Amino acid sequence: MKIDQFVVDDFLQKWESGFLCLHPTDTIPGISFNPQSELAYASLLELKKRPANKTCICLVNSLSIALEQWAALPDGWVDSLKELWPGSLTVVWQAKTKHPLVRDDGTIALRCPSISAETPLIAEVLSKTSGLFPSTSVNLSGEPSFTDWKQAKDFLSKFQGNIFTPDLDLGASCNRLPSTIIKILYSGSYEMIREGALRKDQIDKVIEVTNT
Repeated sequence: MKIDQFVVDDFLQKWESGFLCLHPTDTIPGISFNPQSELAYASLLELKKRPANKTCICLVNSLSIALEQWAALPDGWVDSLKELWPGSLTVVWQAKTKHPLVRDDGTIALRCPSISAETPLIAEVLSKTSGLFPSTSVNLSGEPSFTDWKQAKDFLSKFQGNIFTPDLDLGASCNRLPSTIIKILYSGSYEMIREGALRKDQIDKVIEVTNT
């Protein structure tokens, strides 16, 4: 699907000015906000009934950008991520510097999504934002996430405020599983936080190959 440049420009203008913006991914739809806007983040907390100390996954458009954000990874992980990304894997590791998207424990959760014919908007947006694009599921905190585009739009239409839903005909084209989330440990192994679209055995197979 070819994306109209007007839709991209409109999305970026709204995002930069503090709107909550619905966007597609290679997994489930997400809501993003400009991390420089305190008002946008406050709006997200209100919409999702979300605790203020809970941070978001950040989407990036390359491994190199992730490596700029993280402290040095344990041996083998750069090679493993070259195989696992782009994909439906979110990785939690120590951040180099403290900023609003870093968790209380000093970590940051990053993911480089796959880009397909159904998700050209996210490719355009990631190429034009300044490295980090926070994203969270479309739902009330603690409740199931909406898994397709129409459900997500219908949910957001019930709320007042600065919310932007781009005019995209995606139907149920999004994957119905969220990304898998792992946390890298100092030992070089990892902890499974959530098994989603990428299975544990798929991750283990890549790690085994890249560490031999």
